[in-house]
Amino acid sequence: MLINGVPVEYKKDDDLVKDHAFLVDFEKVSHNSFYAVNQFTITGIKQPRRPYIACFINGLAIVVMELKRE
Repeated sequence: MLINGVPVEYKKDDDLVKDHAFLVDFEKVSHNSFYAVNQFTITGIKQPRRPYIACFINGLAIVVMELKRE
């Protein structure tokens, strides 16, 4: 999905259009948004999780890290 895009449907002038939405622009990297977030909270069906660092490209969590000291 990151390489080939995600199939999407939308209406344009009362017509249903089928297309692909590309999640990451690999050709022009500067068109993407990159964020590294500290202490990002993830809520789910169990207790909230708070990984130490989460890295996002265009709002998609690509890397989630938990840093520990030995």
